Amino acid sequence: MRILSLVFKCFFIVAISNLMGGSLLSGAEAYDSTWRYGTMPIPRLQNAPVIDGAVNPDEWANASLFPPLLSMDPMPGNGLPSRARTWVWMGYTRDALHVAWRQDLPPAELPVVPLVTDRRDATEGVDNTINLRLGKDEKAAGTFNISGNPASQLYDRRFDDGSGARWNPPIDYKSRVLPQGWEGELK
Repeated sequence: MRILSLVFKCFFIVAISNLMGGSLLSGAEAYDSTWRYGTMPIPRLQNAPVIDGAVNPDEWANASLFPPLLSMDPMPGNGLPSRARTWVWMGYTRDALHVAWRQDLPPAELPVVPLVTDRRDATEGVDNTINLRLGKDEKAAGTFNISGNPASQLYDRRFDDGSGARWNPPIDYKSRVLPQGWEGELK
């Protein structure tokens, strides 16, 4: 029993050390904050999916399906698994990045009723949105935020120059409300 307890203690220390970026085992290495983010390959799609707001399994079958997402500000539980199951698919073609998602919401948040239905760049903070943050971090060159709501309204912002300016890129975006939540597609 004592050996088992010692093995458990050693395993626990190694596991905690690994969770901390190995800092207990290799003090010489500096922690790199990008280590906490996994890498996900994005495949090239032979055929572009139709951007109609209906996530068709056949159209997205060859795209990458991401693992469960984490909640981020301003959601409670920042860094914890999301309270609502969200699926995200990504793939690219010769001329565009293609993204699709489906979000199932808890019964207390149904039915989905978008508040912003007719204005670009007005959904952030007032509606249920999916946010795509593209770039290494908020201050790096080429870092952008694109989000969309269940009424096919877009919000975009660039972080790389510190302005937070909207640049209104030509994005095809469609979404639709479902009985259990909503889904959308963009390119």
